[in-house]
Amino acid sequence: MTTFADFYPISSEKENIILDSNLLKRLSQDSTPKSPSTEYRLSLGALPEADLELDSFSTLGSIDLDSSPLISSEASTISLELDLEHLSYPSPVLLKAPFQPAQLTTVYAELAPQTNHAFWEDLANNFDQVYKEAPELVREKLYKGIPSAYRGRLWKIMSKGDRTFLETLYMQLIDEASPHDWNISLDLPRTFPRLEMFQDKDGPGQTGMRNILRVYSTYDSQVGYCQGFGHIVGVLLMQLEECEAFCIFVRMMESYNLRTTYSHNMIGLELRIYQLRSLMSTHLPKLLNHLDAHNVKTGMYSTQWFLTIFGCCFPLSLVQRVYDVMFIDGIDVTLLRVALALLKRNEAQLLQLDQFEDIMKVLSTRMCEPFSGSIGDILAEAKKLEKTVNKKILQVYAKKHELLRRIFDRN
Repeated sequence: MTTFADFYPISSEKENIILDSNLLKRLSQDSTPKSPSTEYRLSLGALPEADLELDSFSTLGSIDLDSSPLISSEASTISLELDLEHLSYPSPVLLKAPFQPAQLTTVYAELAPQTNHAFWEDLANNFDQVYKEAPELVREKLYKGIPSAYRGRLWKIMSKGDRTFLETLYMQLIDEASPHDWNISLDLPRTFPRLEMFQDKDGPGQTGMRNILRVYSTYDSQVGYCQGFGHIVGVLLMQLEECEAFCIFVRMMESYNLRTTYSHNMIGLELRIYQLRSLMSTHLPKLLNHLDAHNVKTGMYSTQWFLTIFGCCFPLSLVQRVYDVMFIDGIDVTLLRVALALLKRNEAQLLQLDQFEDIMKVLSTRMCEPFSGSIGDILAEAKKLEKTVNKKILQVYAKKHELLRRIFDRN
């Protein structure tokens, strides 16, 4: 089993690398200067938190829980909500596989959507400067959707996937065998099966997805392969070249804390489910009580949302819009805002249902029907939750979860 216990500081670059000893030995046999050396550490796809502007769970120790005390009922429900055995997912493989000045801001704001080319071109060419000078304008535009011509380009810039040395590593590992080859080949044809891009076994879609999943399973052998990966990689491949998609996928896993969702104990998934339940208890208490009364546990419907970033169950138009904003606001924050917005819009319908099967059908496949007029309304409603669903409140819930997990483990 691969371990990542021995970390070494980086001598000349901000980037890091995650490699097990066997893989490092194989790569070191390459006589070219491209071979990574042992001075790198976890991970090549991760940048320092200061560059990401994303909060780390390492800061949780500074949270004052006195201002947000534990609810007495939480300790009694943790065994139900955090026990992974009740989670619903299509395949058992999942659980087994290991800006510029203000005057320009005004000009951009006045542009009609169809003549907004100048804004997106400037953003793509000078993202750091534009975002620094007018962050709220940029976020407003992102929530309204990135034009398809700029989507892949901006995903790469916002995720900082263009600032790694993963391309060299990808080319070195692309021919490596993976212990997960069989599971990967099994899942490929049932990932986005209705999209022409992924229907041909030897077509560019399935080939690119296969390559990325195999390389990642070798690159990070502790996580290996998980069924939800295909839906994430597939969305990236729709906008990016194969190697670019791999770089962003690694960044998502490591610098955006997505990796813990798929670790052997799935602690990240457990936390996300707990956070959603906690938010529902505040924002949608009537709906939460109704679902509990009909034995519809939070993890039964939200697991596939979080593991695939909505890719397996919602329209692609929505999934792409989620990606448009999550590289700025964070994957965890974006997922929970969108989930809460969907639940809120469907609350009235769900409260009228009294059969487990009917409730699960809505939660699994029909959550977007109230938004059939405009998928963009989902993101608009999600943005309205900025003051109540943000990194600060999620950190408080993370600290509560950590304490409850310790209690649960002791018992």
